[in-house]
Amino acid sequence: MTKKSVLHALLRRRRTKARPIQWEDYVAIRQLVQDMQDAQNTKNGELFASAFAREHDYIAINGRFLPNQSRQDNARIHQRLYDESTSSVAGEYGEVEVRLEVSKIRLLTPEVAVVHVRGEFRPKSQPEKKAKNIVTAVVQKQQGKWEIVAFHNAPIQKREGEDTGFVVHIEGVETEQEVR
Repeated sequence: MTKKSVLHALLRRRRTKARPIQWEDYVAIRQLVQDMQDAQNTKNGELFASAFAREHDYIAINGRFLPNQSRQDNARIHQRLYDESTSSVAGEYGEVEVRLEVSKIRLLTPEVAVVHVRGEFRPKSQPEKKAKNIVTAVVQKQQGKWEIVAFHNAPIQKREGEDTGFVVHIEGVETEQEVR
């Protein structure tokens, strides 16, 4: 996103009475997401966890709720996943390229915002195959630094005719996707 398009978005928000975000806050929040993307692509659990507050709530892509997660636990868990090249949803996946893009930042107060991030995971051995997810994060500015205090990672369901997404199976419900 260019600086010009961001400024246009900020001006539109002012017209709709939404709380405007300051440019330096916007850049800092986007940097959190960039750090998570870089961490995923370099398999660096410590860098991934650095985007989070010392204590935070985390909902993994498989729906597992990890309340009061420490930054150290987050780093350790992600490093293990990177080292083993495994996922709670995809199983073993080998080398992947991760792309994260901030879709929206909603400033609730000058120190609290909700951030929506679209993600895409592509196996390097099969870049035409990809899975998508969306993250909703609550970020808080503490001592001048933005950190994630609550994180929810959700798969985007693969729909008929789409090439990407997760296939979601619902117990007791048979769908055309499951029959294939």
